[in-house]
Amino acid sequence: MVLKNILIVSVVVGSLFSADWHYSKNEDRMTGKKSFFVIGESVAPLNKMDFPYADTKSRMGFRCADKSQSVSFIFNVTPNLSRSKTKDGYSQVTVPIKVDDTLYLVYLKQRFGSKFLTVAKRKYKSDGYEVIDNVDSFIKTISKSKKVLMQIGWHGNGGVYFEYDTNGLKENIEKMQKECGI
Repeated sequence: MVLKNILIVSVVVGSLFSADWHYSKNEDRMTGKKSFFVIGESVAPLNKMDFPYADTKSRMGFRCADKSQSVSFIFNVTPNLSRSKTKDGYSQVTVPIKVDDTLYLVYLKQRFGSKFLTVAKRKYKSDGYEVIDNVDSFIKTISKSKKVLMQIGWHGNGGVYFEYDTNGLKENIEKMQKECGI
């Protein structure tokens, strides 16, 4: 009976300190090309959003194919970004992200109508923030962290905050990179 109680406590305590990351791989049946994915659990915004965005959720997703990595913030609705710039077929926005206790600026792109905000490469300077200007740096930085806090300007809702638990991410990223040949 004591062993059973210890096992139950171990499972509960372990789940409290480890985020739920899902690792998967896919092979294109036509080309044989392999892709590898790490997807985090869905999180609600820290501040309540107004209708029609009250049920908005987000998760972080990582992809590797052909020795090239990408990172996206994935939403269950199309983000309605404020303070973004419109380009040919996509919007771009620079957002503040706090990784543990360090503030960064990250450049994101959103194809029109997409539910994905993808980390993109861009050179820029900032006062007061460290700058992450490419995907590899972003992955390296957050895979060593415990949490990531992102603020997005969302039309009609102001600054919306999403907090992602990154415990357990490092092991999944390492597995993805190894299988992808990085």
